[in-house]
Amino acid sequence: MESTDVRVQQIQGELERLSTLLSLLEQAIQSQKAKDVLLRSASNSLSGVETTLLPYALNSLNPTAESMWLDAVKFELGLAEQRIKYAHDAIQKYGENLEMIG
Repeated sequence: MESTDVRVQQIQGELERLSTLLSLLEQAIQSQKAKDVLLRSASNSLSGVETTLLPYALNSLNPTAESMWLDAVKFELGLAEQRIKYAHDAIQKYGENLEMIG
């Protein structure tokens, strides 16, 4: 099993990579409504990792709690990555001027 330091470094790298991709998509999509629909959930996942889940993991009182929080981080990062990929694919298919109803 990887050390906590290694896992945290990997998580921070993944968080940075996904945040950069999200920022690029935010710049590419022209419609505010489309940004909200396509990117808000990914943004919320990344924010939750950064402000809640990762700090709880780093401040855990025991290895079991730490592992639980790090697993939750990994799960949220996976969701964010899926949502970012979906938004990217939508832009590729429909263009940067895509519109959303909702």
